[in-house]
Amino acid sequence: MRNETLALAARLVPCCAGALLLADAVFLVGDATAGELAPYPDPDSPAPGFELKALDGKLHRLEDYRGKVVLLNFWASWCPPCLVELPSMQRLAVRFAEEPFAVILINVGESPFKIAKFLQMLGVRLTALVDPERETFRAWGGSIFPTSYILDAEGRVRYTVVGPIEWDGDEAAAAVQTLLPRLQNGPTRREPSRMLAERSSSFTPCSSSCRGAKRSPLDKPPSARYPTRPNACPLD
Repeated sequence: MRNETLALAARLVPCCAGALLLADAVFLVGDATAGELAPYPDPDSPAPGFELKALDGKLHRLEDYRGKVVLLNFWASWCPPCLVELPSMQRLAVRFAEEPFAVILINVGESPFKIAKFLQMLGVRLTALVDPERETFRAWGGSIFPTSYILDAEGRVRYTVVGPIEWDGDEAAAAVQTLLPRLQNGPTRREPSRMLAERSSSFTPCSSSCRGAKRSPLDKPPSARYPTRPNACPLD
């Protein structure tokens, strides 16, 4: 399945060279499984939120999803790693279709027509929102595609991923399962794996060197958040 998606991404991306230039981004392609799912270092900080329109024009706010575990993904059609991981998000959504879980795709800087075309070609039928001026992406501290966050039912960021991963793999599914709200009088869900917990040590909080006067709780200098990777598409 991954090889088929890689082949499709290779065919789709050349037609978007203009979008790449408009984004003022550095285009890098590499291993589609090199992203890392890691606990967010400050889960008590409130998420920046968003207020964006879907492809049908309906307005969506983060608070609308309170009570659900949310996978929030920032992506662009000119970024092959983004296209590679999107189908696995669709499969994850199907896996947890009966649970209070939602996947939200936030496209950065592209038209609804182009977004719809790419999602249709990939067979992805998830909620897609539009961030035309990249304001929401910046507010969440983003500078590399793809960037994803997993939020708990209270709207707090619990995990973050920079780069693509197989979202329907055991590790990501276990993280979602752990955060799902407990059923009344039901069993206690297991804590995240030790491997995920150990990765938190590689993250550092925002320092005074952060660029810009207004910073979100998630915003950190790119060099502190993650190293330059061949499997992601920086936007700076």
